[in-house]
Amino acid sequence: MALTRVQATARVDATTGALALTFSTPPTVGNAIVVTVVGHNGNSIATRCTDNQGNSYIRSLGRANSSLSGVTQFLCPRVTATGTPFTITVTHHTWSIANAIEISGVGDGLTIDRVVSAIGTSITPASGSTGALASSEVILVGAFGTQTGQSSITVASVTPAWTQEFESLTTTYTVGEADSRILSSATGLTPSISWTLGSSSAAWAAGLVAYRATTAQTGLARVQATAKLSSGVAAAHTLTFSTPPTVGNAIIIPVTTWASGGQTPVKVEDNQGHTFFLAAVGISTGDAAIRGQIYFCPKLRAVAGTYTVTLTYPVTAYSVCCGIEVSGVGEGLTVAATKAAGSSSSGTAPATARSFGQK
Repeated sequence: MALTRVQATARVDATTGALALTFSTPPTVGNAIVVTVVGHNGNSIATRCTDNQGNSYIRSLGRANSSLSGVTQFLCPRVTATGTPFTITVTHHTWSIANAIEISGVGDGLTIDRVVSAIGTSITPASGSTGALASSEVILVGAFGTQTGQSSITVASVTPAWTQEFESLTTTYTVGEADSRILSSATGLTPSISWTLGSSSAAWAAGLVAYRATTAQTGLARVQATAKLSSGVAAAHTLTFSTPPTVGNAIIIPVTTWASGGQTPVKVEDNQGHTFFLAAVGISTGDAAIRGQIYFCPKLRAVAGTYTVTLTYPVTAYSVCCGIEVSGVGEGLTVAATKAAGSSSSGTAPATARSFGQK
């Protein structure tokens, strides 16, 4: 069954706190949802995404250009429950705009094939090119944000053409655009997206995610784990595996953080070029600076020599974390279910739990 863009919500604009996206027709069980958020001024990466039907979301993209602008995407791999109304809530910390799209033909769930992001200051925001795509069919969702008003925004001409998901030209909330398109015969391609601004050069953050359908498998196994890393206060925290993990396996990073303003990592990556995605976040109701998070790399494509994973924060932060290697992930680890909770009790940290499955 081919990937198909089914419908989209209207663009929603919001100040700090939370924004709500509602589909006019409830999404179909078995389909997937991609949520795109563009923000500016302060912590411009959105933190969390949920819906009122209890479906699970992961953060598939998060890139900020200092405090000037940021772009975030969330993915619900497969809708398991639906109803009227179907409302998605995004937790964010700055002036933001967002929408959500429903996608069918996702098999046992939509997952991430490749992701790329970039920051810069110019009249031509651009994501850069992804690595070579593994799947023969993908849906590409790209977006950028800036805080400088523009007379127009023009996305680069390609075939098949981009579908504009939303556009904002004024700084009432933020400036930016999101676009999507479906590629067939995509294996080995390295797609990108770029835009031309109509008025002036601006500081921007841009990103592109290629999503693909999957088929579930069985046979997950825990291979190894790093020692607990508790490295005090720092802007970067690095985990080292005593034995380099195996190509084709997945990595999970659970982490507890205390950081001013509740800041979470702006980047989690290894020294081999893999991208990690935010699977869950729990926020303490007693101290919003305390957060529990789970990050994961769906599938390692290359490992050479010493293997490390670094969590980079926009501010200095206290962090306690470890790394877990998982085998039997098939086409790549993805999310099956999630639960997050916060506590206001003295000395109690927020709790997060995430159930993973193979694809």
